[in-house]
Amino acid sequence: MRFSGRLTCLVIGIFGLSVVIAPLIKVAVDWILYALPQTSVLVGFDPADASYDFGRIYRRILLLLTLVLCYFGRRWLGPISLRGIGAESHPGRQLGSGLLLGSLSFAFFLAILILLGERSLAPDVPANWPTRIGLALASGFLVGAIEETIFRGFLLGGLLHGRSRLTAVLLSSSLFSIVHFLRAKVPVTSGPDLDVGFQALRAHFRPLSQPAVLFPFIGLLLVGVALAYAYLWTNSLPFAIGLHAGWVFLGKIDGFLLLERTGIKWLYGQQGVLAGAMGWTFLLLMLPILRLWIARSSMTDHRSSAPPTHFS
Repeated sequence: MRFSGRLTCLVIGIFGLSVVIAPLIKVAVDWILYALPQTSVLVGFDPADASYDFGRIYRRILLLLTLVLCYFGRRWLGPISLRGIGAESHPGRQLGSGLLLGSLSFAFFLAILILLGERSLAPDVPANWPTRIGLALASGFLVGAIEETIFRGFLLGGLLHGRSRLTAVLLSSSLFSIVHFLRAKVPVTSGPDLDVGFQALRAHFRPLSQPAVLFPFIGLLLVGVALAYAYLWTNSLPFAIGLHAGWVFLGKIDGFLLLERTGIKWLYGQQGVLAGAMGWTFLLLMLPILRLWIARSSMTDHRSSAPPTHFS
């Protein structure tokens, strides 16, 4: 069986198991909410009808199952490629380089939006800004590490065998984009519900049937393409993780300094900056920027590793 067939089996297994264990997880969550009412904020508890959002929990179930099954089934999946993790690849340096590029590129993009009038400067730094920045940075690294390991390390690494690089990049980036639309609220109340897994599964796939997802899908596809080439051109998963983390980090803290959108819809589309020409252009320009950054970093690394020249 080819990698694509095994991947299909893996995906079916993830969704199948999620449906089976969801009722058991719900029973556990009900008990936790009863024993520790202060945890209700974590699941979006609504006191008006005593319901909470099981959709938040279902997404964590899917993520956990994906990580566990990918890890324990990595040999069965076949030729994957978690490249660039070893000490010989200088993972710390690559991670920092990616983080710096991600932060600088996002900051440059925000500066363009300010110049065009789409955003405006209005510093509103909270008193607990060190904590907020620390949490944003931690969130960036967590999201970057999980998504890059799954989509670039496991998925792209496997698709590269038997396919052209461009085909593997587009397939893995398409799946990367699709997964981001598997989001839905699933309000439930306390008590056993054997059908909660099917309810959550149907709700999470429903957005994919809406025509409105087309433009943001393209934007997220381009994000995946940029991250895929960041991984391939550096041969370093830590670099892609850092780049991803930099984008997430700036996206979480830009509200400290900038007001929200002012209404120029043609810049960012109806559904966010990734759904319009402005965001797409930025992501396409990331490819030559990546090339230049990587080439410059390689030259710097080569110079720093070159043996000293001695003159008599």
